[in-house]
Amino acid sequence: MLQDLRHAVRTLRSNSSFTILAVVVLALGIGFSVAIFSVVHAVFFRPRAVAAPEQLVHVFQFLT
Repeated sequence: MLQDLRHAVRTLRSNSSFTILAVVVLALGIGFSVAIFSVVHAVFFRPRAVAAPEQLVHVFQFLT
C-alpha cells in the first residue's frame, strides 16, 4: 500500500500540468456542489423567517 502511494506521488510529481489541472477541476467541482447545496438548502429546507406563515399569499399572473 505504501509502495503504491509512493508510486502515485512520483507519477503526479512528474506530470505537474496534469496534477494542477486535476486539482483545479476537483476544487471547482467541490465549490460548485457546495454552492448549489447552499442555495437549495436556503430555499427549500430552511424555515421562513415570517411571524405568521399561514397568512402568506401566493399571487399568480395568468398569461392569456
